[in-house]
Amino acid sequence: MPPATSAPSKELATDDSTYLHVAVESPALTEAEHEHEHEEVSTPEVQYITPTTEADPQPTSAVYISVLLVLIQSFQYGWYTGQVNFKTYHNKITCAARPVVPGTCIMFPGHTMTQWTVLANAWVVGGMCGTLLVAKPSDRFGRRRTLWCNGVTMMAGGILQMTAYNVWHFAVGRFVGGIASGFATGIIGGYIAEISPPKLRSTFGTGFHSVLSVGLLCVAISFFFVDTGDNWRYAAAVPIVIGATFMVLAPFFMVESPVWLLAKGRNAEAEKEIARMYGEKNVPLVVARLQARHTKVEAVPFRTVFKPEYRFQLLIACAVAHFHQFCGINAVLFYSSSIFSTSGISDPRVGTLIVDLVNCLPTLVLGVFAKRLKTRTMLLVGTSIMLMCAIVMTISLVKEIGPVSVAFTAIYVGGFGISYGPLVWSVTAELFPAEIRSRAVSLAMMSMWLSKITVGIGYPYMHEALDNYSFIPFIGTLTFALTFLYFLMPDTHNKSIDEIEELFRQRREKRAKK
Repeated sequence: MPPATSAPSKELATDDSTYLHVAVESPALTEAEHEHEHEEVSTPEVQYITPTTEADPQPTSAVYISVLLVLIQSFQYGWYTGQVNFKTYHNKITCAARPVVPGTCIMFPGHTMTQWTVLANAWVVGGMCGTLLVAKPSDRFGRRRTLWCNGVTMMAGGILQMTAYNVWHFAVGRFVGGIASGFATGIIGGYIAEISPPKLRSTFGTGFHSVLSVGLLCVAISFFFVDTGDNWRYAAAVPIVIGATFMVLAPFFMVESPVWLLAKGRNAEAEKEIARMYGEKNVPLVVARLQARHTKVEAVPFRTVFKPEYRFQLLIACAVAHFHQFCGINAVLFYSSSIFSTSGISDPRVGTLIVDLVNCLPTLVLGVFAKRLKTRTMLLVGTSIMLMCAIVMTISLVKEIGPVSVAFTAIYVGGFGISYGPLVWSVTAELFPAEIRSRAVSLAMMSMWLSKITVGIGYPYMHEALDNYSFIPFIGTLTFALTFLYFLMPDTHNKSIDEIEELFRQRREKRAKK
């Protein structure tokens, strides 16, 4: 037998988590080893190295710090979600009284129901606008610079609210803050997907909901300190602190997406960022796998998102975003004060605090679940839990069984906390390749904001009409969601972007043959 060329395996990337065994020269192997190696390489089946092997570049602290920094902006989203959900700020009866009783309706005393509806939902309208606007600047100026400018928008919204002299002035501030929240929802998921190694993508992806939940909890705690006079202005100023903190730290510690840099042809800058993220020795490997996959972002028009090869992904992303709002979680939050009051907890702040605390609890173990459980499984389990709770809560409210209502309110929130709450951000980002990710995610987030304003405006009227039966519509939507996810949601757990695309390609081919 002629001497064989030695061939220990070397990993060449084909995408963001898949490596192929190929041969490279090395004089260190024996002839027997050469023969064994030849058998491995000659097999027609590609041999994949899983993300847990030594071949997978390990992220440095720069990746973790960048994720933590970008998640500061999700805190602002959580803060705005609960900022005005306080009866001392607005109560239909006390605000309609003339004269207004001191200590009640402390935000712009005497405002009408219509004015408050505009004020509360101005943030949602701003969020819808933000998600539509974020794709172009994100692709043109980069993820980091766009997020930094978003910090300016956060501060502007906070300043307008803190200095507001009437309802309309405050509503404008909420609208500007909503634009900042829309930018955050439209870019953070994609940014995290682009800088994360595949084995950590699900864990990092749940971070948006985790920090959002902390923001909700913090605003609930603040209600115990901003319940008199003009103290609400201190709460309104919190986004200023959030925006300023991000703007100071991001330029020094946050990496730019190497995917975006390579797409722009700025290879030297991309290599510099990759060195920060994975170390100098892994730069060629990471660059190779990214270049093998990603095309130029600016060459892809918006209409590409609607091409046949992406329509099913877009359907799933928009559906999950809709389910995030139509699962009934906002109804639970709306109803929580009255549910707890029937069980002897008269202070609505305590009820809100309990719900927000329960919402935070799943985040303590969410990272472990995200690593071990499939995304599809978590969505199905969470939907099933909420469906069961909606049925039991309807029965307990009709029968006036207070303790049962309280218990299943907590379980309901927990079900949301392990499913739609954390996963909507990662699911909508990982379904699409980089060249259309910003545009596709912005459409999915637009769906979520549209659903949010529909529920926000419509549910109080539905509750007034249906009273204790107001969870029945959500029983219907949860049943539909469970059916949709069971039959149409693919398993994307620990899969690379290429592997996810391959799933959808195979589906299209099967349907074409029918």
